[in-house]
Amino acid sequence: VDAGLPWFDYYDADAEDLAPSEILTEVKAVGDVLGDGEEPFVPVDPKTVIPLGDPGMEKVSDGMW
Repeated sequence: VDAGLPWFDYYDADAEDLAPSEILTEVKAVGDVLGDGEEPFVPVDPKTVIPLGDPGMEKVSDGMW
């Protein structure tokens, strides 16, 4: 975020989780490393998010229904 690199938002309702690689099973969660009281994430500017995939008719719009 600080470097100004874009974030990617990928939507695929039919996608399945990938199995983790052997080495990634050893990665610790942020909360485990920093503790529960830390705020490790910074807000992402929506203008830097690049949507990938086609939400098609499944996209839910904001607003009052």
